[in-house]
Amino acid sequence: MSVRCLAIAFAALLVLAVDAPAAAQPAPRPLLNKTVRVSFTLTNTLRRPDGRMVTGGGNVQQLFYVSSAGRIFVKRIAGGQTGEAGPGEATTNSGIARSASFQGGKLIAIANRGGGAGRTIVSFDPGFSSCTVDVLYGKPEGGSVTRRGPRGGILELISTSYSGQSCSIAEGNQVAN
Repeated sequence: MSVRCLAIAFAALLVLAVDAPAAAQPAPRPLLNKTVRVSFTLTNTLRRPDGRMVTGGGNVQQLFYVSSAGRIFVKRIAGGQTGEAGPGEATTNSGIARSASFQGGKLIAIANRGGGAGRTIVSFDPGFSSCTVDVLYGKPEGGSVTRRGPRGGILELISTSYSGQSCSIAEGNQVAN
C-alpha cells in the first residue's frame, strides 16, 4: 500500500474514531448475549535501525461479546498478550486505546496504537447468523510508527497486511473465558 493510500486510510480511521460515539446505534437484538469471534494473520514489514528490512507478525483473535443489555466487551489475543476493555473504557488493560460500536448494522472497532490506527469492520448477513470481517491499519502521511522488537530494539513499521480473515458468531460470553 502506498504512503498516500495509508494517509487516506489513516484519515478515514480518525474520522470514524471521532464520529463513532455520535453514529453509534443500539446492538441488533439477534446479537444480544452472543460473541463475535474474528481471527486473522497479521504481517508487519519493519525496518531495523541498521536499515535492514524484516517481517514479523502472527495470529490475532478479537472477541466482541454483546451483553443482553447491548453493551460490547472486547478481548484481543495476539503474540501471547491479551488486552481487554469493557463498555466505556477508553483503553484496554494493555494500554491500547479502543472503541467498539454498531454503525449501519456493522460492528466497527477502532484501536489507536503507536501513532497509527487499526480498524475492524464486521458485516453480518440479514439474520445475524454469519459474518465477514475486514481489517485495515493506517498511519499518518509522513508519520513514523515504531514497534519494540523481541530483543527490545525499536523498529520502524513500514507496512501491515492481513490474511486469513474469518468471523463467527457463538452463543454466550466467550470474552470472560
